[in-house]
Amino acid sequence: MSVHLELAHKAYSNNNPSAALHHLTDLYEQLSDCSFPGGVRAADELLETIGQTLWSSISADHPVTRPLQGNLILATVVFPTGGHTPVIKDLAEALSEKPCGLWLTMAHRTGKTYLADGALPRTGLAEVARIFDSSNPWECTRKMVESIAQLRPAKVFLLHHPNDCIAVVVAAAAAAMGCTLCLLHHSDAQPTCGLFLKNIQIVDFTPRVCAYTRTILNLPSAWVPLASPDPGSPLSDFMSTGRLRTALSGSSWKVKAMSSPNYPKLVANILAQTEGTHIHIGPLSKKMKRAIDTQLHCKGLKPEQFQQIPKVQTLAGALYDYKIDLMLNTYPHGGARTAVEAMSAGIPMLWRSRYRELDLWYGQTRFPEAMIWREEDDLLTLLKGVDREWLQKQGDAARSWYLLQHHPSLWQQAFCNLEPAFERKLPKGYDATLLLKGNFNNNLEKLILLKGNLNNNPERLKVKTGRRPFLKRLLSRISHKDRYERV
Repeated sequence: MSVHLELAHKAYSNNNPSAALHHLTDLYEQLSDCSFPGGVRAADELLETIGQTLWSSISADHPVTRPLQGNLILATVVFPTGGHTPVIKDLAEALSEKPCGLWLTMAHRTGKTYLADGALPRTGLAEVARIFDSSNPWECTRKMVESIAQLRPAKVFLLHHPNDCIAVVVAAAAAAMGCTLCLLHHSDAQPTCGLFLKNIQIVDFTPRVCAYTRTILNLPSAWVPLASPDPGSPLSDFMSTGRLRTALSGSSWKVKAMSSPNYPKLVANILAQTEGTHIHIGPLSKKMKRAIDTQLHCKGLKPEQFQQIPKVQTLAGALYDYKIDLMLNTYPHGGARTAVEAMSAGIPMLWRSRYRELDLWYGQTRFPEAMIWREEDDLLTLLKGVDREWLQKQGDAARSWYLLQHHPSLWQQAFCNLEPAFERKLPKGYDATLLLKGNFNNNLEKLILLKGNLNNNPERLKVKTGRRPFLKRLLSRISHKDRYERV
């Protein structure tokens, strides 16, 4: 990491900001394997300096002709599925006036593919969206700063990807112009560039990340719990088909990361227990679908008992349309937006947390009455006791918590005046001890999963670990029998 930072400083000193930007991007890409929502102060300070210098060189060609006005949302890319892109729409609807622009840096390897898949309409801002070409990062950055000088927004909202240094330099230039900056800290699983920009307003959506920002990074943070649109009256006719209909919503990479039990085995065992239907909402790889089919066959289950819905307009709407009775949280990476939309629809959710000490870590968007399972036997036991009365009680509790904590009207209040959110106290238990325990467990689970994936193909170990011999040594010492029991 220090090598990238050193090279960036050297490049900037040699009047080569393009190379400096490249090295800083490499630094944050290298950090993407880290399981904590932090950042690098020295890197952000250099990004800020680059932005200020760029603005100084451009400002003379853009004399002030009118005051700053309006809101600009600056993001990296938008997605056809998942919870990231709807947050852009939720933000736009929460602001007192519609944003004057949604700008995408496209500093993402598959960004163009997502646009082709119809991701942009999900933002509700397609008519004010502007797509930039990041194939030459420095030219893209200059172009965006020149454009922001012409647009002259009063406030810039950052919803960028963790390693999108282009967006951070553009934001720093905007701040030098006089804009207010607000970073919506949506990435809760890896370091994000830009957190250490001066005078930036940081908004955290979950108590765990907010605790990290305030406690570990020692930065002011506004806690604004994640929201989602209100779909109206919740479902009241549970198990209308006579059998339990379960569902899990998550992207391919989240489901692929599941271990102990893995997703195909979990689906088959759930269906063997409930004799109902399980629906997966979101994309799945062909390999994963074949594995699920194989497990169903081994259990003597019908193929139609498992259904996949690759893409939906809204999750809450899909839960109604497909008559879902019970959701499973997307472990191990969670799904905060999924949880909130399920609560909005009044659909119960079962949460997975292997250790009682980490219930707050893994259940940070859980409504208080929601049940937790630790091992697969616990889940199957819970499913035995599920009936209409239990589903209705849990559904009512979920909906009540949504109205209290996650309704869009609360976002309207918060973004009208963020100051109270900076003083908002976190729930009891979200402290440095929990954060350290959770980070330790996450990284150990990653190593165990990596070892399991590589057992049948040792050559891949060289690719995965690269030049990190300590990781090879650590992996060699971890067996599945040595799983972490207590922090």
